[in-house]
Amino acid sequence: MEQEGTGEWLLRVLAEEVDLRTPKSSAEKEEEYLKKCAHVTLFGEQRPAAHCELRHCGGALELCTVIVDPEKRGIGLSHELVRLSLERATQDPIVSGQTLGDHSPPLIFSFTRSAALATSLTKGGYRIQPARRRFWRLFLWRSASANLPIFVQLALAKERLGRTIKMLFKDRRKAKQQVGNVGEYHLFTRIAGSLPEREEPMTTDGIVALGMNVARVTDEDLIDEGGSSHQKSAISDQKTHAWDEGE
Repeated sequence: MEQEGTGEWLLRVLAEEVDLRTPKSSAEKEEEYLKKCAHVTLFGEQRPAAHCELRHCGGALELCTVIVDPEKRGIGLSHELVRLSLERATQDPIVSGQTLGDHSPPLIFSFTRSAALATSLTKGGYRIQPARRRFWRLFLWRSASANLPIFVQLALAKERLGRTIKMLFKDRRKAKQQVGNVGEYHLFTRIAGSLPEREEPMTTDGIVALGMNVARVTDEDLIDEGGSSHQKSAISDQKTHAWDEGE
């Protein structure tokens, strides 16, 4: 396995996954973007293993661009990404966009159509929001995003429009996929607040995070002392996929 930097890795996986944002024009520009974007990146021995971003959106935070490397799926990294992103949003006033004295846990939301990622979000304390009709939409259509504050909805609509226009010029395949399947994305929300306790035993074998202590869950860790393989089978059956926001 060849050595691969974060920018190079993002450039490759973002091009491969149609549900994710379009990659920048070069690995260097991906690196520059990350300097301005709150994110969590877990690293393997040779290259990144998983990644997610926290984007400001109308006074809230959107958990987006969550990616797990194809070779590292199914071992719990998506759960750890969700947990670490909550820690950043809860503890860091810079990430939440608030002054230190006024810092309070912000609203975090995320869109996904992946059942595996929905499980990770639910374990992290997120709740799925049903589609609703609202008077400011003249009750004409039902949408999960109607559950968000109005300023967040406006910021989200602006961001989605800009991204769709950009995709039409850079990658029409992504535009067709994300716009065509917009009704399949589900909204999950929570206030950053307190974090759920980690249930699984953790190890530190081969996965580290930038600026954080991060552990990796392996199938072997989930076998009890008596040698039962029930939990191992359960974790192996649950595949984790790359996902991104969409609405």
